[in-house]
Amino acid sequence: MDKELIQRYLASEKKERIKILESLEKEKTYETVSLLSALYEAEKDKEVLKLIRRIMFYFRTAGLKVELPKEKGLSVLRRTEKKFSAKSYISNYDQDLNRVVFIETSVKKDLLFLTQAFINLQEGLLELRMGEARKEEYSSWFKEKIKMWVNLQMLFSEVSPEYAYYLIEEGSSKSKKFKDEISNLKTLIVRLDSKEKIRKPEDIYSLYDRGTLEDMPIDQILNHRIFKNFFMKWEKIKKDVLEYEKIGEGTIVLPEYLKREKRMEYLRILAKRPDLEYLSKDLKRVLEDYAYMLSSSGEHNYAKAIVNVLRKPEIFEDIFIFLLEKSILHNSCQEESPRLLVTPQEYFQSAYGKISPKG
Repeated sequence: MDKELIQRYLASEKKERIKILESLEKEKTYETVSLLSALYEAEKDKEVLKLIRRIMFYFRTAGLKVELPKEKGLSVLRRTEKKFSAKSYISNYDQDLNRVVFIETSVKKDLLFLTQAFINLQEGLLELRMGEARKEEYSSWFKEKIKMWVNLQMLFSEVSPEYAYYLIEEGSSKSKKFKDEISNLKTLIVRLDSKEKIRKPEDIYSLYDRGTLEDMPIDQILNHRIFKNFFMKWEKIKKDVLEYEKIGEGTIVLPEYLKREKRMEYLRILAKRPDLEYLSKDLKRVLEDYAYMLSSSGEHNYAKAIVNVLRKPEIFEDIFIFLLEKSILHNSCQEESPRLLVTPQEYFQSAYGKISPKG
């Protein structure tokens, strides 16, 4: 640590101290983080303290693992018992089964308390970032982040803060990480001034009356961009890919329709295999989240169709089988195939002879 710089900082007037901090902002290193932490402990001026926290938050959003210093005195969140307002956003899953969850809580006129979570469908909560930021600074940062993720073909929808918290807590339970942070976050969530009805997955089913639910062709549901990069993963997928590829590849070459029938039979057996039962449960949660996202985005026809799927086990099974095959083909290396993915239309035409859901 630069002791000479610390001594110069402590001996300087406020304007000079701010200049020193602004110069440190350009050096995004862990050494700079340690130096800022030391300066924060020695600093007394409120304005300068806020600047140090802002710089450290900037470092954190840039990818450095930074423990943000607590505001001196009572925490900004516990200083008063007043109610807070909040907004939350969640993404769909990318091809690695990762998603992002944001909660932005307005604790003062120009101050936000931010929660940013990275969640893997199978592994749970991987990373949790929490800290304060000025609304103006956060707004520009958030727009850039959303633009970056949209370029990666991820979708974002606004959801209730309670639902976003549920997803983070659910992820924490799965990964066994961030228990203390989740407990602290809960104290904030219970103080929100919120009248949201959708707070947990079971509330999704009350989005629409049963009488308003309509069948939508399954291929149309699965062609929605929200499913584009969704692929399942399981431990024995490489072995299952080989088994799938071997079907109909013996000394006697089968007609395509017979090969297709045998592959469909294999997929139905695969869907009921005990070691893949968790995939069906994961898919149910994905569909619940996506129904809420699409409803929030105003795509009510798709949201109603997904809720309808969740209420009809036979249609849910069809979608599960299709996504198993989609994932197998995504992992396949069949050289004779010009493309890896089968389209939903091809799947349901070959499976059922026409593109329409059961029921």
